[in-house]
Amino acid sequence: MVNITGRPALLTTFPFGKYRGKAVSEIAKRDPGYLRWLFNNLDNMSPELRLTLKHYLEDAQAGQQRGNGTP
Repeated sequence: MVNITGRPALLTTFPFGKYRGKAVSEIAKRDPGYLRWLFNNLDNMSPELRLTLKHYLEDAQAGQQRGNGTP
């Protein structure tokens, strides 16, 4: 997608691993630790995957803060 738009786009499904073909949004809810692990351990990550993981990890963190009464 970078080639078409000139910038990375969010992935909707995982292209590899134990969640291959599964919706990233669903895995972010069910197994956010997997997203964290990928973000911290993959050396060769596509710009799309980096953006996707960062997006869902930040979203999960914001949700936790809202749940704790923190704006």
